[in-house]
Amino acid sequence: MANLNVRGFATVAGAERLDGTADPAPKVGGRVDYRHKVDRFNFVVSGTDDSARNYESAPKVKDAVITADTHQDDLSVGVGYDAGTQGFLASVGTSEGLTGTNLRVGGKDVSARAWWFQKGNVVRSEATINLDSNTKVWGAYTFNSDDTVANRTFVNIKEREGFIIEPFTASIATAAVAVSHIRDDVTFDAAYDINRNAPYLSVGKRQNDKTAIKFGYAIKDEVALFEVAHRPNDDLPALRLFVKAGAGPNGFGKPSGGVILDKYFEL
Repeated sequence: MANLNVRGFATVAGAERLDGTADPAPKVGGRVDYRHKVDRFNFVVSGTDDSARNYESAPKVKDAVITADTHQDDLSVGVGYDAGTQGFLASVGTSEGLTGTNLRVGGKDVSARAWWFQKGNVVRSEATINLDSNTKVWGAYTFNSDDTVANRTFVNIKEREGFIIEPFTASIATAAVAVSHIRDDVTFDAAYDINRNAPYLSVGKRQNDKTAIKFGYAIKDEVALFEVAHRPNDDLPALRLFVKAGAGPNGFGKPSGGVILDKYFEL
């Protein structure tokens, strides 16, 4: 059984923030994830537009990662290779990653995972505790790294869940905590990037089974974000539109934004 996940994005002209710094320049790009399952093994080959532009430098191809994982009962283990750093990686954790675990600690559902990266001998750990059916707490910490954002390999793995919109980068921070609470169709999130001393707040609402909206605010960076996500049907790509702008005591900055398309194919 195999499938292909294709994501593409385009951002409009970068805008200057209230603190005088600028957003990244406009960019068009994407990534492709090919997954193939054989018995109890899952193989994933990931590449981006940067991989295609650097194919002549193989095996050192930028943003290309190969992983394989398997699970036994409640335990999942994986290995991989980052072509960009020419280093190996390995992972171990609960069998469903960060959701759906049967592990219980202190009467609470807990899921956890750790990654080891040969480049720099870095270890990344994550854990999620489900306090109840509506509230969960997440935390991450990276050992042997002085960076504020995780290395390229982990960013690649994390972006399989969706492109990260800068400066809302708590999910790939080397040290961060977050809490999420759902009430009716509204989700409240609060996150804190420990190394950057940067808190984030967001509230999202599902309009129907196809459309959801979300408001976010990066307090330290003084950037507000508005997102609309729409998945029309299985035949058309999922659409995610976002607009962000500086917003704080000194007023509002010029907005910038972009679009992200996501399409899944069964092969």
